[in-house]
Amino acid sequence: FLEIMPKGQESEMMGIYLFSSNGFLWLPPLIVTLLNESGIPINRGILVLAGLSVLSICGLFMMGSYEEAKEKAKLTEAIEMSQVDEETGE
Repeated sequence: FLEIMPKGQESEMMGIYLFSSNGFLWLPPLIVTLLNESGIPINRGILVLAGLSVLSICGLFMMGSYEEAKEKAKLTEAIEMSQVDEETGE
């Protein structure tokens, strides 16, 4: 994960990662609880969880490969380094 982050932005990206992973962890149990407390049978709540899992798996399959991301990160870093070299006159 650290290999594909832009240099100098590691803390920003880790913040986004932690927020998205932990920030929405409470949402599926809340949905099931609200459904259950409003009188909807628990088996429908479990179906909602299954639907959320299917959405997650679809999102996972839509991601590119890790190797391609590493190559793009190296290319971006090389371009940024060449721009810095041009600015400093080296």
